Amino acid sequence: MPYVSIFIWITAGLVILFLMDLYQLGGRFETDADLDASATSNIISRQEFSRNVIITHLDFDGLTCGALLLRHLGMDSNVVFTSAGFLHRAINRVMTVMTRGDTLTIADLALPSEYELDTNEMLSKLIEKGVTIIWYDHHQWPAGLKERIGGKIHRLEIDTTVRTAAEIIRKDMDNNDAQADRLMRFVQRGSLPNDKEWDRLWRLMLTEVVNQRDHDLAKTVLKTWAEDAPLNPALLHLARKAKKRERITETAASYLHPKFQTQKNRSFIIVDTRPKRKVKDTRGRTIYIITLQQPTIMVGSLACRKHHADFCLIIWDDFRYSLYQGLDRSVDFSVFFPQLQLDTYTFSIAGHGYAASVRVKPSLMQRLKAFFCWSVPEAAMELSETLVKTL
Repeated sequence: MPYVSIFIWITAGLVILFLMDLYQLGGRFETDADLDASATSNIISRQEFSRNVIITHLDFDGLTCGALLLRHLGMDSNVVFTSAGFLHRAINRVMTVMTRGDTLTIADLALPSEYELDTNEMLSKLIEKGVTIIWYDHHQWPAGLKERIGGKIHRLEIDTTVRTAAEIIRKDMDNNDAQADRLMRFVQRGSLPNDKEWDRLWRLMLTEVVNQRDHDLAKTVLKTWAEDAPLNPALLHLARKAKKRERITETAASYLHPKFQTQKNRSFIIVDTRPKRKVKDTRGRTIYIITLQQPTIMVGSLACRKHHADFCLIIWDDFRYSLYQGLDRSVDFSVFFPQLQLDTYTFSIAGHGYAASVRVKPSLMQRLKAFFCWSVPEAAMELSETLVKTL
């Protein structure tokens, strides 16, 4: 009987972990469902559709771009959030209701080379319909792609020397727009002393919006931010939730993360933030974590400061990571763009030299194997070996 009881408990535990894994899957990769939710909440019918459509990224820069474009194009503009890997699908959804005289503005999103043909076809159809297409970005594009896309659309503004795409958009706006200047100081972390509380509150709320990945909530918050409208109780509640996540972030940054030394004498840490993971606490004790609350993107910079690391590899889930500079601002991740083929895994790496996103397309067997893994994922360890040899 004791063996039966143990078996039941083990089975129940595995079922719970499996359900949690399914629950988290939507947050790990942006899926068709995410895009459908965004598209249907933004675009219902032609009668409700704005003449201006904004497609942007759901991060601080993308949100700032969205807020600036709302001020520039009109608060009735439609906002759609997506990521670079799903940009072609977002364009496909909005193009069905766009017509002559409309404007499509894309911001803070590069076009992956593997989606060039599909995207080219859709852009051509939009132009044939009489839609104006404007694109702002500051990411590095694959060689030749910028010229091919730029020759097709009405305007392509890419400047890889600036830290944010918002800086490019601001140049097209009214020089006397005080709120636009305020938004720019926010994204550049240069808010004025009298905006200290405003900066703190909005940083909390936008961080929570990014973590929740709720596109309807993001649109509501974005328009309030762009207009500098009074905060309602729902947004203040969002700030309180963000404060709780901030504490989670500080705790996660404090764990004793695996630390490595590269051949160029740089140190880096692996910060595991998966909902199911094994870590060492500040006293070196091994603890097993099961949670639905993940830290914010600030966990990387906090952990690098706490543990004196030159850069970090953050694990968001088994096959989605980020690379961030820490104490060493000379680290350049662009040497790995756009793809890194290693022995077992292929990594798609994009972004900036100082901060890059990493995605792995695993096989079904690799997914199943990762499901039972509490330690640092095999793919992350394989990537870390290359980091040691290269950086």
